[in-house]
Amino acid sequence: MSLNDEQWRFIHYVIQQSSLGAAFQVRRNDIPVYASGVNDADKPDLHRALYRSLDSYAGQYFGQVTHDQHCRNLEDLANTLSDEFQNRNVLANDRFRIGIAQKALNLYLKFLWCLGKIPTPPHCPFDGTILGELERRRRLSQPEEWRRMNDIEVYKRWVKAAWDQAKEEGLSIAEWELKHWQPAGAAGYAEGG
Repeated sequence: MSLNDEQWRFIHYVIQQSSLGAAFQVRRNDIPVYASGVNDADKPDLHRALYRSLDSYAGQYFGQVTHDQHCRNLEDLANTLSDEFQNRNVLANDRFRIGIAQKALNLYLKFLWCLGKIPTPPHCPFDGTILGELERRRRLSQPEEWRRMNDIEVYKRWVKAAWDQAKEEGLSIAEWELKHWQPAGAAGYAEGG
């Protein structure tokens, strides 16, 4: 079954919203995405800028994107949004962190891949579940919290750990994450209930 234009427009909107929501989620004691005292009227500007960026980068992924290019895309996404919102009292510390950028772009690509719109993405969304799984499997030792991370070299260590584990299981990183990701409290999720 293929989607008509209206169906795709709806699904695309939900994908964008879900990617942003997952990337911007904040737990107690986390560094927030937004600056303290941000005007709620300014938040949609950041959201629209992120949506435009996600769509712009997604075009590259209709073909194969290398690990190095994907890392450059993540750095570019973080830097571009940081520059665009510099001194506007929108972003915490005037920085769109790499941890947030990777979660947004990698999750967006995961959705597109699962819908059959793009080939297998080069990486996966790294979050507490996946970093915890890599730590449990002794691939990482006390990984930095993904929401706080702002160093592409740390991100590359996460990718290497995931790659090593995925390779051992005969999977790509994206396939490995899809197999092992499970929402918190969702016992039986993989079995459908």
